[in-house]
Amino acid sequence: MPRAYSDDLRCRVLQAYERTGVGLEDLAKQFGVSYGFKKKIRRQQLSTGRMERVPQCQHGPTSRVTEAVRTYLCAQI
Repeated sequence: MPRAYSDDLRCRVLQAYERTGVGLEDLAKQFGVSYGFKKKIRRQQLSTGRMERVPQCQHGPTSRVTEAVRTYLCAQI
């Protein structure tokens, strides 16, 4: 399964973009990332104001097993 790029790489790419003013495509080649990735992290930076990764939300429904239910099930086993 693919892993996310580190926050360090994201910050270095965005800082280079702000510092040098080089185009997104050139920076993507320089850092070895895709142009789409560079566009995505720049868009996230503009919307959130952060260079680091946005925390991911959990997928799927939340568990309906409360502590009382968990205790009851453990007692039954």
